[in-house]
Amino acid sequence: MAVAIFCLLIFSVTGPMTDTFGSWFFSGGEGAYATMKLPNGKQADISIEEYRTAVQIQEFEGRLFGTRADKSEEEVLFRAALDKLATAYEVVVTAQELREILLGFTRGVEANYANLYRSMGYKRPVDFEAMLSRVLRLQKMQQMLASAAIVTEEDVIREWQDLYREVQYSYAFWTAAEFADAAAELEPTEAELATFFAEKLTPLQRLDLEREEAARFELLVVTAEAAAGEGVQRLIGSDFEPSEAALEEFYNSRSLSLYRRPLPEGELKLPQDQSPVLSLEEVSDRLLRDFRIHAALKQSYLSLVGGTDAAAFAAEHGLLLKNYEEPVKLSEIENVEDYGAFQLRAVFSGTPGTWMDNPVLLPKELGFLMRPIEVQKREMPPLEEIRDAVVGHWREGEQQRLAQEAADEFIQSLPKPADWVDGDPTVIEAAPFSQALAAERRAQLQQDWIARTPRLAADPAGINDDPSQRRVRSLISGRLGDVVDGQVIGPEDFGADGIMVAHLAGRRDADDTQIWPAETARARSLAQQKASQAFQTDQLSFEGFAKAWELTKVLVTEPEN
Repeated sequence: MAVAIFCLLIFSVTGPMTDTFGSWFFSGGEGAYATMKLPNGKQADISIEEYRTAVQIQEFEGRLFGTRADKSEEEVLFRAALDKLATAYEVVVTAQELREILLGFTRGVEANYANLYRSMGYKRPVDFEAMLSRVLRLQKMQQMLASAAIVTEEDVIREWQDLYREVQYSYAFWTAAEFADAAAELEPTEAELATFFAEKLTPLQRLDLEREEAARFELLVVTAEAAAGEGVQRLIGSDFEPSEAALEEFYNSRSLSLYRRPLPEGELKLPQDQSPVLSLEEVSDRLLRDFRIHAALKQSYLSLVGGTDAAAFAAEHGLLLKNYEEPVKLSEIENVEDYGAFQLRAVFSGTPGTWMDNPVLLPKELGFLMRPIEVQKREMPPLEEIRDAVVGHWREGEQQRLAQEAADEFIQSLPKPADWVDGDPTVIEAAPFSQALAAERRAQLQQDWIARTPRLAADPAGINDDPSQRRVRSLISGRLGDVVDGQVIGPEDFGADGIMVAHLAGRRDADDTQIWPAETARARSLAQQKASQAFQTDQLSFEGFAKAWELTKVLVTEPEN
């Protein structure tokens, strides 16, 4: 009997019953997953399908923008509610907004776009764009809600007071130079020096120690005198006669390098009515000669790369072969007598033993070909060769260390309460701090009441022109929320200025009866940013929507994400 009844039940289940069973065990039902109040005051349901759509939007946004979103049920419900609000407020994403976002991902390249939507799992761009629009619509809705955060005048004044709160402080420096004699008596061990040389040199110290690039090279020179001689005539051909078009093209391509107008004697610039380049007519006498020099260099290159002996070739055609057997440093290459020019730097990038195919013409009515013989790369010499210089740099670091230690000892020597323990801040009155500096015969720099943020109209003269003063002010301003009045700040490494120790004498509110318009604008902007951030934290969440829009979960069974 039991088996019969069981079979009857199995084979007589209706479609509606199947749907009901399915909703119990799988989907959570076709009813509302949550409810919320819309802007018109009516209640709306968030269906399971809308919940799942919110999950898809969240996953899409995370993959596309590389964000890690909270995938909790409440976060998904908040997004689904946000989507409902976007529909209620008729928020839309325009084609132009969508296009600008896509251009940022693809740079307008069609292949990039195809790769983008396929990598996101979409076969058609229209489906990809539809989901991207849903994501952008939620972002716009969030921005609209956040922009509604209310900022009062009290908020603006509060931000202004915090921004321009006035401080009073004094400070002193311990410079590395003070400890030069003490550092000069120190000697590193071989292990210390080897470690310093291998790991601790600064970039500037490495530049100072490295052996500079240098090159040995040859130049085949064609002078103006040689260009008019029989040797060059044989080289370029007795019937050599360039056309007017060829001369004009030669002039146009080299006018800035060869035919710049010289400055009048004693002047730093040309008169406004004069061109910086000599005209074609003004260089007519030189143009043909320069053209011949260039032609001779081109023909010389063809002969030299064909294996012709350079010395014999130069002698045969009345040319000059200059051989620089002693290496010339890169920093000195432009000062080579007669032939120095920035074009000569190219010899460092050539192949040793090979003539370079770029003829160089100089305004001195000569030109040359270059052949590197040997190029010595920039490199660090062995420690043994530069030991004294490395020790000097090591001692520079020791000077800074000694200065740091002296500043630390100064702070430790200041009077402290009986219950003070190591790690506690040092808090004293201004007078003992000044007396301690005076006992060390150390100069004390003082700054009377001044805004923590620069105020050009109210700041003392010169404070914004001195980098060290600006840095001290910035340091104290940045730590104002973490220190108390009377606290000693430091020691701080200010590089070339030394090790700084400061004392915050006090702080006070600025006079809010003297506010400049630009300062109000900045304070209002900061107040708006904070209000928006607070709104984001407090309101743009499930809890915030539960209060503002009565967002309530009504289904106990959690659907599959």
